[in-house]
Amino acid sequence: MEAQLDKSNKKTPPRLFKNNILNAIFSEVHLIVPLVLYLPLIAFFIYRSIWTMNTPVLSFFGLFFLGLFAWTFFEYILHRWMLHWIPDNRWGERMNFWVHGIHHDYPDAARVVPPGRTLPSLALVGVLLYFTLGPVYWYAVLSGFVLGYLFYEMVHYASHNMKWKNKWFVTLQRQHMCHHYLNSDSSFGFTGTFWDWLFKTRYEDIGDPESPAKNH
Repeated sequence: MEAQLDKSNKKTPPRLFKNNILNAIFSEVHLIVPLVLYLPLIAFFIYRSIWTMNTPVLSFFGLFFLGLFAWTFFEYILHRWMLHWIPDNRWGERMNFWVHGIHHDYPDAARVVPPGRTLPSLALVGVLLYFTLGPVYWYAVLSGFVLGYLFYEMVHYASHNMKWKNKWFVTLQRQHMCHHYLNSDSSFGFTGTFWDWLFKTRYEDIGDPESPAKNH
């Protein structure tokens, strides 16, 4: 199973569910679905924060960008320590393949994450923020966090399916392709390289599995 995180090809990924509804909810959806689903949700959170809870504008933007920043750390943790963790049992191997291993086996068929897998996670984050920050400020932080997630979806999809000359995008795309094709134990960030730089997990820091970089 571990080899599945290092293998890449251009074949069509297997269909996970025979039922079309289950497949749409938990397996594969169109790129437009996250935008249609989460942009109105973000707008609702912003409305609730500023106009219902009367959060001062400066405070709102501070909390909003805190949520954005929190997302970048969350995506790094999620990708490095959760999506690449393979439990030592058959059920765990299958679950890992379904959640992330299949993407490494079929990177050229990259899609957005279906709502059946993202909504429960974001709902849990919302509950944690509510009990941590209280009923007023959690809206602002969650709006930034969800926007960060949506931004990740677009960047990740573009990294696999598009070519742009923007220097920032080229850097992110190169790092992510290093993660897929050179060393899957490197370059875990999607929307930025800050956490990989901080924890020295860029491909430049680690190198190939067979010939690791010596200058960490």
